Amino acid sequence: MGLNTRLASCDNGRWTLGEWSNSHERVFGRPAFFDEPEQSPLPAANQPVWKVLLVDDDHDVHAATTLALGTVPIEGRQLDIQSAYSGAQARDILATQQDFALAIVDVVMENENAGLDLVRHIRDELHNRNMRIILRTGQPGYAPEIETIKNLDINDYKTKSELTRTRLFTSITIALRAYALIRRLDAGRQGLEQVLTSMRELSDPASVSNFSSGLVTQLCALLNVPTESLVCAILENPDSYPVVLAGGGQFADWTGLPLDTIPDPRICSNLHRTLASRQSSYDDGTNLFISGNDKRALAAFIDMPHPPTDVERQLLDVFCSNISATLEHLQLFEAVNTLAYTDTELSIPNRNALLKAIDDAARLDARLVLVDIDDFSKHLSHADEHFADSILVAVAIRLSTAFSDRTCVARLAGDLFAVLGPAGEVSLAAVHDLFSAPFTIEDVEPQRLSVTMGAARTTDDAPGQPSLIKRAEMALLAAKVSQRGFGLQFDAALLASNRTRQQLTRDLHAAFEADQLSLLYQPIVDLQTGRYNGAEALLRWPAPHGDVTLPKQFVPIAEQSGLIVRLGYWVIEQALAWRVALQDTVTPDFRVTVNVATTQLHEPDFAQRLNALLIRSGVKAHQLELELTDANAALRNTELINQLSKIQQLGITIAIDDFGNSRASLLSLRALKLKRFKLDRTAFPSQAADGALPDEAQWLLIMATQLGLTTCAEGIETEAQLESFQAQGCREGQGYWLCPPLDASALADRLAST
Repeated sequence: MGLNTRLASCDNGRWTLGEWSNSHERVFGRPAFFDEPEQSPLPAANQPVWKVLLVDDDHDVHAATTLALGTVPIEGRQLDIQSAYSGAQARDILATQQDFALAIVDVVMENENAGLDLVRHIRDELHNRNMRIILRTGQPGYAPEIETIKNLDINDYKTKSELTRTRLFTSITIALRAYALIRRLDAGRQGLEQVLTSMRELSDPASVSNFSSGLVTQLCALLNVPTESLVCAILENPDSYPVVLAGGGQFADWTGLPLDTIPDPRICSNLHRTLASRQSSYDDGTNLFISGNDKRALAAFIDMPHPPTDVERQLLDVFCSNISATLEHLQLFEAVNTLAYTDTELSIPNRNALLKAIDDAARLDARLVLVDIDDFSKHLSHADEHFADSILVAVAIRLSTAFSDRTCVARLAGDLFAVLGPAGEVSLAAVHDLFSAPFTIEDVEPQRLSVTMGAARTTDDAPGQPSLIKRAEMALLAAKVSQRGFGLQFDAALLASNRTRQQLTRDLHAAFEADQLSLLYQPIVDLQTGRYNGAEALLRWPAPHGDVTLPKQFVPIAEQSGLIVRLGYWVIEQALAWRVALQDTVTPDFRVTVNVATTQLHEPDFAQRLNALLIRSGVKAHQLELELTDANAALRNTELINQLSKIQQLGITIAIDDFGNSRASLLSLRALKLKRFKLDRTAFPSQAADGALPDEAQWLLIMATQLGLTTCAEGIETEAQLESFQAQGCREGQGYWLCPPLDASALADRLAST
């Protein structure tokens, strides 16, 4: 039956439709055919609307409702009414669309519980708690009102006869207001959850750059805008120039650019204004200010299609406040990180940074070259106390600028550097060539530096091998012995040698603890009279199978392992005890001589402990002589010179051992008031068969005589050598021709018989 055959009545200004031929009561207010409603313009495409789902099995109800309410604005928005003619059809619509604000649902449709089942489906299966629901029924008996409202989350439940146009409008308005409030609360809750998520994501960034990239992602998620709409800039300090730290999408290429160089005047102006005003603003896009320590700050520009809502602004305030604290934490983290991974003296990576770079290069074909400056200690004696530091800075600069940015140049300790990079770029030859040109240091003449290197390659890794840096150290130690001034590449032979050295170190410690070391004594003879002036204590390590490990094999190991200090004191105690036993056998000026390593002199209380040993033993100070085994290092180090002066003040004489080998300055000996030096056998390797001394040895003896120094020649093996030294005025000598090293008892017997 057509609409024009249906009856209508007016009840106090409220229009109701009368009985319908299908016995279903429909109440919608005044129908369109009685009074054409005012037509409101359709909303623009981007204008927000209220989406309403109308669920009823009667097509006329849909038509009348749409005509009655479809153009009526509620809370400033038009209604967008979509129709479903059964509970099943409504489910299909809701499966693809979740953004309905309101559903108006008939209770009885394809079955008597279709509407109630749809409500349960929305709440329990779709978990949609926000959408508001108005239930209508033309047959109240099927669903009692009180029980229905009590058991279901709905806004209203009315019979169709009650829902006049005015009451329907009122119910819809109340429901939509409730939906808007729930949405605001839900948006706030979700926003706070997003803020907490952002805090977790940004709580431990590796750098400000990573922090800013994360900031772009988190802000876009918070505001539900595309990443292409956001740019971050940073102001390091008031005197610096702001740069772009991160940009989303199409703006990613701006990262690292000075802010004024970006090709968008609007974004540039907004970021500048935010950094200058140090506050957020929302008049042209969303501009956020995030402060840090020491006036360091971040600014973010978000090009949103509409100004943020009150809830969004509140969330942004919370977000920026928390991010500000995170930025301050990051600045502290970076400061600590700088200290942890940077050599503060040279402003290059340190050992920690190198270890991290080695981890990163583990799967690459990379080479590590350790670079040690030869004889660096000589630069410490320069008049300018900063001269040596200037050399280190110059070396750091040359190494750092010589290779690509794929290479890590680090300082490990003192004058030891490391270069780690691609094996095809970093090599022993490449590093060595860098030192072919002299270094210009301050106002002094150009300095030529020699370096010794050790190298290892990541591709040489094998199970059971030491780490890359340990292998390079092995190569460096070996190079100092056989390739000084160049370097060695690690190989299997070096590994075997190192393992032998490690075993020797363990054995030496065990032998020392078990009191298996011993001393031999070699007399020091007056070459003019044949009188024994003293004896040198020589440390020996007898092996269980009868062989003897030579000092040149185990003394360097004792120095490297730290045993040399304890071992040195033990040797002095043993030598002093032997000298006491000779008290009635030798003259009062007979001296016992002990070798002292530079490492021992570095002990701050060495002179005091030495004096205590003398007092306890009863040996006079002049009856003990110390021989420096590395005069070069000792005579160029202010700390060691002071230590030597303290020893001399005790009355102990100091001699320079292996003088011809060390090339120590005779003038330095005189300045230190040293009385004696030993002429090492390496000073006359080309001695003629007739024993004639080479010119260099003769010159040293002449200079020593002029300076009033006593000389002692070591390694006299023939009568011809003895006669040559006697002819040149050398005062004392040692060697197998004169007397081989003897144990304490044998030498005591020999001394007693002379």
